[in-house]
Amino acid sequence: MKEYFSETHNKVPLSPPCGLKLVNKIITESLNEKYRLVLGLYLSNHNYQEIAKEMNISVTPVRQKIYFIRKTLFDKLPKS
Repeated sequence: MKEYFSETHNKVPLSPPCGLKLVNKIITESLNEKYRLVLGLYLSNHNYQEIAKEMNISVTPVRQKIYFIRKTLFDKLPKS
């Protein structure tokens, strides 16, 4: 899973206090394995339909999981 969160896949540069180590720690501590898998696929440019097929679920739960992941990360990242 580590390769999904490397700097090469990061589209938005993170400021020094909010580095990749912090983001990786938040992801590891806040998300269970299924959510991390969805996030990894999403960050690897898979669309919702591809993720749904890979996870053997419908598209709606994929959308819900990605929304939850984004909200969780936003809430846990330090505010500048």
